[in-house]
Amino acid sequence: MLIVDQGKPNASIVLNKDAEPQLLSLAKELQRYIQRASGATLKIASWQPGFKGNVIHLGPNPRVTELGVTTEDLGPEGFHIWCSDRDLVLLGKDDLGQSHVTYAFLERFCGVRWLWPGESGEVVPKFDTLEVEEGEWVEAPSFRMRHLPVMSYRNANEGWPNTFKGRIGEWRQRQKLGGQVVIQGVHAFGSIAPPRIYYR
Repeated sequence: MLIVDQGKPNASIVLNKDAEPQLLSLAKELQRYIQRASGATLKIASWQPGFKGNVIHLGPNPRVTELGVTTEDLGPEGFHIWCSDRDLVLLGKDDLGQSHVTYAFLERFCGVRWLWPGESGEVVPKFDTLEVEEGEWVEAPSFRMRHLPVMSYRNANEGWPNTFKGRIGEWRQRQKLGGQVVIQGVHAFGSIAPPRIYYR
């Protein structure tokens, strides 16, 4: 499906008419990065019957159901990318899955990378044409918890700019980190389970 043609928009980003604010935010992210890469600004619209032109369906809507694209067989945070000659579906199993599929698309098909938090860590390749081949791709995390802690150890982060520290959360989201559980570790296992008793 042709999305950008010689720097001109050739598709719309479409949401269900009752889409949550998070989905609109993701649509704006998709729009912004495609615009930065190609110069083309894709229109964001609500789905309605008879919608004309090529469509990027972000999240569920009646057309996605009609196409038979689902995430029923996927675990938590899973997602499904499905493409035909005029419909591109980016569908997440849940809220995190919907976030993951948006950033996975930008990585896989647009070459965008987020190497570290903040704009200086962003890699946005330039192109004037964006076309996605027909096919589908499904993915779900293998681990229920995926975490990269960024902690202060004494004065270790004194030199970090505030803009860096303030954007760690969005960077983790773009890396598809997170999960359904949070397991904290401590430095007291030797006291909790003394080796002389439990590790003979």
